[in-house]
Amino acid sequence: MIDILALTADLAAVLPADTFDLPDPDPALPEGVAGPVSTLFSWLRGIGLVACVIGIIVAIIMIAVGHRRGQGPQDALGSLMVPIACAIGLGGAVGLIMSVAGY
Repeated sequence: MIDILALTADLAAVLPADTFDLPDPDPALPEGVAGPVSTLFSWLRGIGLVACVIGIIVAIIMIAVGHRRGQGPQDALGSLMVPIACAIGLGGAVGLIMSVAGY
């Protein structure tokens, strides 16, 4: 193993410096695909956020109905945290995808 590392170091010292310059292209979708993919991401983001808002509204209604029945909010608070966590995850995923894809 040490011989291979020494051989690699010797080879790198002998070869010109531009031998190991690899191209670094910017990530891009093929032509004709960028528009539909961007539209798909926009639709998925919108549908996901609407679903999270509906989940939060349903959880708040569950808390109100439980309060009316004399139950504590502890049962419905868990169902309130799920859509909030999903909204946070969705926002993070969209931000990550947009930064990687270069939108």
